Amino acid sequence: MVFTLRISNLLHFTENHRFYMFRDFSLSPLEYKMLQWIYQPMIGPTAISLFLLLYEQVPAERIGYSRLEQQRRLFLSMALEPSEKGRKQLIESASKLEALGLLQSSRQYISEQDEYIYAYRLHKPLSPYEFFKNDHLLLLLRDKIGKHAVLSLHNELCCTAEYPWNTESVQQEDISTPFYELFQLNTNTIDFELEQALLESASGIIPFESQNSEETLDYGEMMRRFPRTSSNRVWVERLKYAPEQLSKLHYLTMKYQLSISRLCSLLDEDFAFNAQGELQYEALEHAAHLTFRQMKKREEDRTVWLNRSNSNAEDKDEAPREVEMQYYVDVPAAITKQVDVHQYNRMLKNQPYTKILDLFFPGNVPDSVLNTFSKIDLNYRLKEEVINLLIHYIKNNDFSWSKPYIDAIASDMLGRQIDSFEKAVEYIRAQENRTKQPKAAGSKTSRSRRNAHQKPKLEVYQGEASGSFNEEAYQRGLQLAELLDEKNKRQS
Repeated sequence: MVFTLRISNLLHFTENHRFYMFRDFSLSPLEYKMLQWIYQPMIGPTAISLFLLLYEQVPAERIGYSRLEQQRRLFLSMALEPSEKGRKQLIESASKLEALGLLQSSRQYISEQDEYIYAYRLHKPLSPYEFFKNDHLLLLLRDKIGKHAVLSLHNELCCTAEYPWNTESVQQEDISTPFYELFQLNTNTIDFELEQALLESASGIIPFESQNSEETLDYGEMMRRFPRTSSNRVWVERLKYAPEQLSKLHYLTMKYQLSISRLCSLLDEDFAFNAQGELQYEALEHAAHLTFRQMKKREEDRTVWLNRSNSNAEDKDEAPREVEMQYYVDVPAAITKQVDVHQYNRMLKNQPYTKILDLFFPGNVPDSVLNTFSKIDLNYRLKEEVINLLIHYIKNNDFSWSKPYIDAIASDMLGRQIDSFEKAVEYIRAQENRTKQPKAAGSKTSRSRRNAHQKPKLEVYQGEASGSFNEEAYQRGLQLAELLDEKNKRQS
C-alpha cells in the first residue's frame, strides 16, 4: 500500500519499527546543487536532510537496497526526539519529499513475525530543464523566493546558446549511428548460466516494481524512463492531455504483459507516431504481440533448461507406489504379451514417461512425439503419472499422435486440475463414456426421426377365412334392397 505517510495512529510509526531504502541512481554535482538551491527553499532543510540521510544508507558508488535498520537511526541522526513530537516531524519531512516526487513510501506486513516494515524509495531530483517546465513546482518556488530569484537561478543553472540554432535558416540533420547498425548481437542463443546467476544474485524483496493496478497508465513513471533525446518525446509528452490514448496504452501493457521500459522502447520506434503526432495503435499492437511471443519463447526455453538441470541434480530414491484395484486400467492389446495388468499399472504410476513411450514404439520414439511430451513435462509441469495415463489414453483408443491433438488433451487436463493418478483415471473413464453415449443417443434419435416420417401401419386381420358362401344371408340382402327401392318409388 503506497501512501503519503498519512498515519492516524503514531504508535504504528515509531523508532522501533524497521525500515530499508532503495535507490537506482547516484547523485551528480548538478543534482546536489538542485537539492540545495531549488528544493531546499521549497520544503526546508529538515526534509533535505532526511533525503540525504536515506541516500547515504547505500554507498554512493552503488545502487540497490540497504540493510534492515531500526528507524531509531533516523531519529538520532536528525536529532529528533523518539517521542510523539519527533514522529510528527519525521512524518512531515517525509510527506514533503513525497509531494515533490523525491520519495515513495510503503509499508509491508510480515504475518509470521507480526511486524510492519517501512520501505522508502528515493527518486533523483529533476534536471533544471525539467524543473522549469513544471508549472506547479515553478509557481511554488516563486512563492517561496520571488520571481527575480527564480530567473537568477534559471540563468545560473542553464547555459544559453551563443547562436540562435532554432531559426528557420538552420537545417538540422541527425548523423548519429544507431546501435543496431554498428553492433550485431546473436539474439537467437540464450546464455542460461548468465541468466541463472543474475537471478540468484538478485534480491528477493522487490517492492517497487512498476506493475500498475490503476485504471490508467502511470504517466510520470513512463516519462522518467523515456529517452530524453528521442524524436518522439514531444509526442509522448502530449499524451498527458490525451487520456483515451493513455488508456489504450495501459490496456496494451496488460494484454501483452509489457513493462514500462518495454513500452517506452516501442513508443521510441519510428512507427509509433505518424507525421501529425497521432498514435499508431495497430502498429504498436503488432509490435507488442511480437515482443510478447519472443518473451514467451525465451521464458519457455529458460524454464526447460532450468527444470532439466534441477531434475538431473535430484535423486529419486522413492519407494514404488502401488495402485488400488479400483483405479486399474486395461493393458493395450499391443503389449499384452510384454506385461500383465499389475505390472502395467505399477509402471504407469512410477516410471517416467520416456519408459512408457518406449513400450508403444518398436524402434526409436519420433522426435516430434518426444518433444511434445517434453514440453508438457517441463513447461506445463504436468505430473509424470498423469502424462503416463495420457499416453495410455491415446494408445488405448487409437488416437492421433499429432502435437495439436496431444496439446489439446493436456490443456484440458491442466484446466481440470488433474494432478494425481486417480484423478487421471477418472478423467479417462469419463471421456471414454462420453464418446460412447453420443453414438447410442444419436442412433436412437435418428431412428425416431425416420419413424416420424413413415405412414402408420394398418393392422391386418389374419384370422381363418370362411370356406363356404352363406346363401341365406345373400337372399335377405336382396329382399332388403327391393324394399328400399319400393319405398323410394312411393316417395317420388
